[in-house]
Amino acid sequence: MLSQQDYEDAIKYNALRQNFIDRIDRGGTAEFVFSVNYCSNGLFWRHSRKIMTTKSHWKEYYFGKPGYKSRLSVYPGSFNINFHPSFVDFCSTLIFHEGSHARDNFYRNFGVFNSRPHAMDIEGSVAFELFSELRAIDNQIRNFNCDNSESFKSRVERDRKRIVRELVTLGW
Repeated sequence: MLSQQDYEDAIKYNALRQNFIDRIDRGGTAEFVFSVNYCSNGLFWRHSRKIMTTKSHWKEYYFGKPGYKSRLSVYPGSFNINFHPSFVDFCSTLIFHEGSHARDNFYRNFGVFNSRPHAMDIEGSVAFELFSELRAIDNQIRNFNCDNSESFKSRVERDRKRIVRELVTLGW
């Protein structure tokens, strides 16, 4: 069983991060996730503001076929005591936020959207991404517990408010 000390060791030592991730009990999200990989190399610059991402299977993404597992990527920014003050906070993002995206991809459950908007539909694509984030954040908030740090909970709730404001600005 992993502990706060294991998390702090992974923060200090990059070499421990993939093993740390592999040892996390992902619970019910395992059925929607093909793999979780730590990305310490050149991919990080493309996702400098991202801490973790979910990539749907190409058959789901391009052809709309449900039932395919997603790949999760974890970036160096997620191993930051200021962003994820505790092991529980790190797991909250991995399991309840990214796992929510993976579940939605697996079932092609996109909330108010029947399917992904066409890439040329810029406004629809932006709204789709915002709604997707909102659904994942709501799942994360529903699963907060007394072990989540107050600073983390406050940040996630601020992110939720920001996304709602952006959707209102778009007319949603």
